[in-house]
Amino acid sequence: MPIHRTTGVVLTHRDYSDHSLICSLYTEDFGRKSFLIKGIKHFLSPFKMADIQPGYVVEVVYYLGKTELHVVKDVFVRERCNVSNDLSHLTVRSFILELFASVFTNPQSDPKSYFFLVNRMRSLQQSQGIALGLFPLKFLKDFTEYLGVVPSLPDREEDVFFKVSEGVFVSEEDNQTLSPAQSELFLAFLKGDNPPLNSENRAIILSVWLSYYTAHIANFRVPKSYEILADFL
Repeated sequence: MPIHRTTGVVLTHRDYSDHSLICSLYTEDFGRKSFLIKGIKHFLSPFKMADIQPGYVVEVVYYLGKTELHVVKDVFVRERCNVSNDLSHLTVRSFILELFASVFTNPQSDPKSYFFLVNRMRSLQQSQGIALGLFPLKFLKDFTEYLGVVPSLPDREEDVFFKVSEGVFVSEEDNQTLSPAQSELFLAFLKGDNPPLNSENRAIILSVWLSYYTAHIANFRVPKSYEILADFL
């Protein structure tokens, strides 16, 4: 079989058998791609589980298969997440990767999206304290701008209710709009006005963003790590 190589960010991995894994990467050359790493959990394996942790940038040498699953020959780590043992960073990282994987599901070349993710992973490593708590919220905002689905700011003073399903601020409240307080909080965050973001307010903004993604991005699934992240915030 032909041998190829590519570089990508590890999104997820899951068991394939007692000793093997299927690893999902978002690659620079091909977009999302799945790889089978045979025998990685065997004690005699040349592969190491520590080398394919989510968020790592790895280069894989693989055999091009006839299906969408390709067998790995070699793995080389190009960038590690130095805070891999920090629970707070692990939680945020898992959420970001799961969110990204939910949006980009196809094997389509998109180097711009690849570097968007790589750069955010690098920024995450430098985030601590309050900045780390705000990181998921800012990522969600930046990601809508990158995807071209950013919410619209109000055109008129009376447009004070945010309607999630339409992504706009409107003048009349209904069962699809946020409450006045929530709308004001979300607008301040969108405008970068630095609203008071205590734990409760961060949780509100996070919930609004996920509702917005669900309404405006096809086939979007709320990350399973959301509940853990909400507790962390």
